[in-house]
Amino acid sequence: MSTITRRRRERGAAAVEMAIVLPLLLLVLGGVIEFGRALFIQNMATNAAREGARMRALGYTTTEATDRVNSAMIGMAATSFTIQYHLVQDAAGTTTVNGNCPTTPLITDRQRVTVSPSFAFIFPLPGVTAPTLTSQSEMRCGG
Repeated sequence: MSTITRRRRERGAAAVEMAIVLPLLLLVLGGVIEFGRALFIQNMATNAAREGARMRALGYTTTEATDRVNSAMIGMAATSFTIQYHLVQDAAGTTTVNGNCPTTPLITDRQRVTVSPSFAFIFPLPGVTAPTLTSQSEMRCGG
């Protein structure tokens, strides 16, 4: 078989191979990007919840703790996540929403802060829903 005949038969092979592989490659690349974004936002929420719990456990107001949480959520608008504050008072887990630490806290008294950022895919796929990201942190009252 001559070289010219072989080249003619293989002329479109690279284009066909690229047409088969490229969509899969783009799908994997999009998945890696989305996973990285979700992990980054989850990490930010974890740090923000920790900061909020620390502020509340040290006796700061809800407003001051919210300001700290907002500053920890770098680059996210305050409307794109929710913050919940709870005072957990005993071993059974009795909670008070937005409760302050007692003046003389018991060892079981702690502040719980939950941060739930909203997350939406940049590259949405039909039938695939975005995960619900939530982070929670607790700190004992009084530090």
